[in-house]
Amino acid sequence: MNMLEFDTFENISKCNLKDKIRAILIDDEISALNALKIIVEEFSPMIQIVGVAQTSIEGLQLLKTVPCDVVFIDIQMPHMSGIELLQSLQPNINFEIVFLTAFNNHASEAFRLKTLDYLLKPIHLPDYFRVVEKLQEKLETSGVQRSQFLQQAFENKIAMSGTDGVEFSNVSDIIRIEASGSYVTIYGNKILPKVYSKNLKTMESLLQKHPFFRAHKSHLINLTHIQKYVSFKDGGTITMIDGSMIDLSRAHKEEFAKLYK
Repeated sequence: MNMLEFDTFENISKCNLKDKIRAILIDDEISALNALKIIVEEFSPMIQIVGVAQTSIEGLQLLKTVPCDVVFIDIQMPHMSGIELLQSLQPNINFEIVFLTAFNNHASEAFRLKTLDYLLKPIHLPDYFRVVEKLQEKLETSGVQRSQFLQQAFENKIAMSGTDGVEFSNVSDIIRIEASGSYVTIYGNKILPKVYSKNLKTMESLLQKHPFFRAHKSHLINLTHIQKYVSFKDGGTITMIDGSMIDLSRAHKEEFAKLYK
């Protein structure tokens, strides 16, 4: 292995995914299939081969039954080409595609299938390393995007640990939170009063991205559920939609006035 190949291998080896990349190899040329299998196993500890097929029919069945992250597939095969095989699976392709070909002129046709890349046979290690690095970057990005998408489902919920597990409540249902020492009680629509071992400062931090206001040293209120406000010289009183009356402290009166004006 020359220095270029070694440097590239070092770079992709340092790039770690949480789980192994599952790969399926499909090629009707047994010598080419064995060569690719050796390269993957020898130089790609992050890739796990979960299936190998020597015909397009076997490959099609494999892709229908075995989950994978990437398929290395020969373009020219008897009965059904690699391109035709994958076209038959559309629109249910949820893995990356790397085509194997002995001819450059198939590249444009291959990329119509949103191919990650292609490798010319016989496979040269620098080309293979380039493809694996590209594959890792793509899967890492998609993993981050999925994580962000899933986290969005909890953006409008608050999770509180209780004696019998974690309870989830919609933030919009919370009307007010009242503190008593190191405990808080949450009141709200569709929410029975619930007591948790948290202080008000912690709750204020958890809800900082939502319209909650510290009206008093012992009260945090949801501004979307205010019904009435009466101003006094030393503060005021805020009536919530559940009929509860919350004292507005003198220290927070000016800030509150700026909000609604």
